[in-house]
Amino acid sequence: MALNLIITADDIERSKKLQNQERIDTSTSDNMFLGLVYVMLSAKEKYTRQMIMYERLIKGGMTTPESIIANRNNLSTIVKGLDKDKYLHRLAEWWPESDLFEVITNDLNNGRTEEFNIRNYIATHANGLSYKCASLFMNMCGYKNVVALDSWALKALVAEDYEIKSYCYKPENKPDNQEEDSDEKNNFNKKNKPTEKHAHNHLGKDIYMDRGITNKKEYLLYEKFFSDMVSKYNILYNLNFTPFDFKQILWTKRSTWGEKFGNDPNQLTLNFDYS
Repeated sequence: MALNLIITADDIERSKKLQNQERIDTSTSDNMFLGLVYVMLSAKEKYTRQMIMYERLIKGGMTTPESIIANRNNLSTIVKGLDKDKYLHRLAEWWPESDLFEVITNDLNNGRTEEFNIRNYIATHANGLSYKCASLFMNMCGYKNVVALDSWALKALVAEDYEIKSYCYKPENKPDNQEEDSDEKNNFNKKNKPTEKHAHNHLGKDIYMDRGITNKKEYLLYEKFFSDMVSKYNILYNLNFTPFDFKQILWTKRSTWGEKFGNDPNQLTLNFDYS
């Protein structure tokens, strides 16, 4: 394998710390709903800003579908950007009608055989939740095989020479028209052009990242690639990581979470039970 990644005991412990921090107590419907709120806030957001919005909701008493619906007019002052206030309101209306609490509870108690089907249902029926967010929610409920594919997961796949199209690419494969001179392209590049900071993936290669995955077919394919890569890594080093375990290790090891929060004993501990 080309992946230049050394996993230490500290890396595993930090990953477990985040897993425990984000783990949902699935015993109540409101706990699960609050987990969905958390993952919706994570979409296209820095972790620190996500947590600021999450804490504001908690302090405002907006922890259940009913409380969010009742405080519809206050949402936009607490949750800002990307129409997340509208998506949260729709989520609060949708969750009680979805029966997902019963569906997930039943599956957790009966072998967890519907992991991918439940994730796919959430991604296609919960307005504002992508496959990535739906996967993170499932992980927080205790599922280990669906993967919340982020930039670190995609960069690892590119480093292993999996074909990930133009979302993530090596310098030698950089599209010729990336610097295309048009108002539309220039406006796109002002926001999304990879910088040196974003380009280096700390895996010994320069990997450029344009954007996340929006296509269902591609997401499911890249998720299979990632599981395949983890299987190869496990065989090579005689390990037993699940796809979720490996992805969390990548994220806590390479992202700013590891730098800012991973070693902080006083870091905020999430609580998904505010009843």
